[in-house]
Amino acid sequence: MNVTAPTDHVDVIVIGAGFAGITAARDLHEQGYSVLVLEGRDRLGGRTWYREFPGTSTCVEYGGTWFSTAWMTSLAREIARYGIEVVDQPSPQSFLWATGDDRRTHAPIPAGEFGVAEKTIVALHEAMRRTPGGGLDADEDYRDIDVACSDWAPIRDLPAASRDFAYGWAAMYGGCDPADVSVLHYTRMLAEFGNNVTALYDGLAQKFAHGTRSLIEAMAEPIADHIRLSTTVRRVIDTGGLVRVCCDDTVLTADRVICTIPINVLNNVEFEPALPENVSAAASFGHKCMSIKAWARTRNVPDGLFGLAWPAAIQWVSNEYPLDDGTSLVVGFGYDEAELDATDVDSVAAALRHYAPDAEVLAVDTHDWTADPFSAGAWSIWGPGWVVDGHADAFTAPHGRVHFAGSDVAVRWPGWIAGAIDSGTQVAAEVRSTLRRIS
Repeated sequence: MNVTAPTDHVDVIVIGAGFAGITAARDLHEQGYSVLVLEGRDRLGGRTWYREFPGTSTCVEYGGTWFSTAWMTSLAREIARYGIEVVDQPSPQSFLWATGDDRRTHAPIPAGEFGVAEKTIVALHEAMRRTPGGGLDADEDYRDIDVACSDWAPIRDLPAASRDFAYGWAAMYGGCDPADVSVLHYTRMLAEFGNNVTALYDGLAQKFAHGTRSLIEAMAEPIADHIRLSTTVRRVIDTGGLVRVCCDDTVLTADRVICTIPINVLNNVEFEPALPENVSAAASFGHKCMSIKAWARTRNVPDGLFGLAWPAAIQWVSNEYPLDDGTSLVVGFGYDEAELDATDVDSVAAALRHYAPDAEVLAVDTHDWTADPFSAGAWSIWGPGWVVDGHADAFTAPHGRVHFAGSDVAVRWPGWIAGAIDSGTQVAAEVRSTLRRIS
């Protein structure tokens, strides 16, 4: 899916062929604008990637996976538009909650801690009300909740099992230590789920029957001849009259550029004029999501096992796909490469035996998003201070003729596929109005 001939000039160059870039390019193409998408990888999808687990005929997601069509309406519209098949995440058949030096197979926290935990749930709901529908209020002072999960008293002061239960969820969905993700990141997200404090468990109940690839390819099909893969952008020069985009072996020009480069690698690209101080600062702040998504072909892991633990090398585990030979494909999430080497059978086996003591690991596979030069991290999260230090607003305004989009900078559902789509839609509309004004 490469452009077959050089393009001298187009209305809009889109940098990045993830969901934000493809959404923006498709929308502009449908409105009659000429577009060109440049993607450094040799595939579509950005931080989603659906492919076979080696040695099997079963495809699995190595990046983004779960969603909710009930709440993630921008994603739901695209699914409906293209008739993409969606399946429900199977309900777990067994549980293990290993927190506070205690192992439980029924209640997520000990019964004796329910009363104290209720106070934390009340505090979470009070925080959610300050971000109605997940939106930030410019007049609201968020300093008390834009703090590390490990420093927030309603979590920090819980009894051990409940505190570690909260830390396990924070680490899994943050892809980092609870000290590196903001409480506000989660309370805002839970507010988008209708103020549902259990949404990270029961709100994300769907996935694509044929993978994220099925949607991104359907969305990209109308612009297939306008996508150039394996093309790394090195420099973006806004002359005031047009924008030059410099790649390894060519220079392309456009009236406008939409940049969907993940924030952890944004400063690797040279911009002229230089990025505004607030944008560069936000990119330097970046995000700390270094999630390790480890897939393993296993024996002796209970069918339908779902587990969460803290502290542990793998904080969250699910037995996802039974195979015909009696083995199964299990997925686990960790973040500390010193504790979990997802490329090493023995390391993954040791981590899984925390949940299933008899587990046998036959093969493992992963994609290292942190080492990936096009992402330098997994999905985006808000670190402590992201909002109060002004980083959340850094990408809302264009930099001259360069506009920013992507799940990292999305206003709604940041860090999710839905956020990428929503951001791509909004920025395409913004660019459309600008092109009309200058035409």
